[in-house]
Amino acid sequence: MSTVGKSGNDLHYRGYDILDLAHQASFEEVAYLLIYGSLPTQAQLTSYQSQLLSQRGCPSRYSRC
Repeated sequence: MSTVGKSGNDLHYRGYDILDLAHQASFEEVAYLLIYGSLPTQAQLTSYQSQLLSQRGCPSRYSRC
């Protein structure tokens, strides 16, 4: 869920100011927030990053993956 603040020029994702997230959170942390509704703990982040990594792959046309 995202909302625009009362002034009309600030944006929040799941209650967090987008500027704070941009300065302090990684891509994976924000993705986790958007999917699960809260920022991850370190253990959750590590597990989520491993999950994402395991789902990455190289197209078969590349021999060096």
